[in-house]
Amino acid sequence: MGSALSRSLRAHALRNRRRLLVVGLDNAGKSTVVRSLGVALPAKVAAESMALHCVVGAVQIEKLQVDVWDCSGDARLRTYWRHYYTGSHCVAFVVDCADRERLPEARAAFQGVVRDYQLLDAAILLIANKQDAPDAMSADELAAMFDVASLAQQCRVVSAVAKTGDGLQEAKKWLCATTEAWRG
Repeated sequence: MGSALSRSLRAHALRNRRRLLVVGLDNAGKSTVVRSLGVALPAKVAAESMALHCVVGAVQIEKLQVDVWDCSGDARLRTYWRHYYTGSHCVAFVVDCADRERLPEARAAFQGVVRDYQLLDAAILLIANKQDAPDAMSADELAAMFDVASLAQQCRVVSAVAKTGDGLQEAKKWLCATTEAWRG
């Protein structure tokens, strides 16, 4: 009886809590996206985030408390991303659309993430970052290149400029509306 009550209270307490995993290649703008979403990272952590594998922060978005996991995109550390998949409601994959030489590498990493069985129920947010760059690939071109239409998961592609926060309001609204299905 006590354990059932305990589980019920825990479920009630966590009903508005979501987990967002932010991944992408190094220098794609993941940490800038996280800061633009309103997650406060200590200055020391932000400066050292290149050396850390994963930085965790929280932000209130509308009625949801979102735990944001910002994972390093360094090639040596990408294999560890899968250790953070379990329990993630949404995955934000950040792509530097101005770095056309690394887009095939980003596509391969994206396909590896979305094809993982642990994320079959997770919503996918593909952030086409650095749209202010002169030769940046558009969000529509990126969606076609990354074959978003074939995904089994619910997916949204958003154009963004993380430095200024452009496009991230749309991402926040979509995140809240999409993860409403997980409400307890």
